[in-house]
Amino acid sequence: MKGWLVYNEQRYGKNTAYAQMYVEWCQAHGVDLSLVFEEHVTYAISLDGFRFLYDGAPASTPDFAIFRCEAPELRRVLEAAGTVVTNSARLGSVANDKMATYSFAAAHDVDFLAAEVLPKAGACPGLGFPLVVKPRYGHGGVGVTLVKSEAAYQRFVADNVSPGTERDWLAQRVCPNVGRDLRVYVLGGQILAAMLRTAPAGELRSNYSLGGSAAPYALDNGQRALAQRIAADLGTGYYGIDFFFDDAGGLLLNEVEDVVGSRMLFAHTSIDVVGSHLSYVLGLVRGES
Repeated sequence: MKGWLVYNEQRYGKNTAYAQMYVEWCQAHGVDLSLVFEEHVTYAISLDGFRFLYDGAPASTPDFAIFRCEAPELRRVLEAAGTVVTNSARLGSVANDKMATYSFAAAHDVDFLAAEVLPKAGACPGLGFPLVVKPRYGHGGVGVTLVKSEAAYQRFVADNVSPGTERDWLAQRVCPNVGRDLRVYVLGGQILAAMLRTAPAGELRSNYSLGGSAAPYALDNGQRALAQRIAADLGTGYYGIDFFFDDAGGLLLNEVEDVVGSRMLFAHTSIDVVGSHLSYVLGLVRGES
């Protein structure tokens, strides 16, 4: 059985040890796993099928591909070629565009905080202030900024948003419980774990990679049912569903993490993340899942 572990060069530079865990697990279990950088892959499509090349040399079509970068086009092509792709191109399209995430939430009757694409320079969002401005396609809390007034908003746009790129940014209502959120990890359509994240004092963002703290969280029946319903609609794979808390303690969908980080699970649980993920993927290839 042959698989690809797909990174881009930037992500790999920050996650070399994690990638090596996948390679070593596969070596120990007799699975041929190749580390592949998406920038080096090209392909051709004809009536005779698909042909992949890596650095210009022919590459056999893998049985499975695990994506640790967005690469939506490569996901779609591999799926069309018959490769088992996780996460799927559809799931990635929902997760990696926050407006697509909120459209998904609205279509599936899931509560979330109102958001809008930034208007052209000079105009203000219609949500009122304060609000949060964030990159539409961003991850890991990078660029997420609390803006408390029109003057502060105009300064932020002048300093950070290039003319013509306004649609790459969102404005969103401020969460009632700033600095505290919940990540639910999903594997194969089932809840793997939940972690409560808390931001450092005075910080808006609770991301673990930005210095937030984390602790295992016991979902109540309603929270578990909501997360399970979202997972059923998103599809199977390994990803995170991030929620804010509203004033009454209910959950508001914030985002779906397609290329989800596992540091919190390594630090605070005994879950074999890599082994569980790969066992699930191999089961898909064998038709067992």
